[in-house]
Amino acid sequence: MEPSPPLITWKVLCDRLPWGLVLLLGGGFALSKASKVSGLSLWMGEQLEALGAFEPWLIVLIICIMAAIATEVTSNVACVSILLPLLK
Repeated sequence: MEPSPPLITWKVLCDRLPWGLVLLLGGGFALSKASKVSGLSLWMGEQLEALGAFEPWLIVLIICIMAAIATEVTSNVACVSILLPLLK
């Protein structure tokens, strides 16, 4: 019995896959891991402890502004991966 033909070939994959998107997501995950390994996430969490004295709506506003600024220089994946553990 002969094997069935593949659903996708390497040439089709190379031609149609948006490699920019793959690199953007991969870079975001790498940046997130680097911030965790280097201690940047821990340092940022320690700095954000000072926000505990403010009202909850003000804390949310400050975090939203920080996230908006961060997404201007990093990918959304990296920003979420860095900020989400801090906001747990």
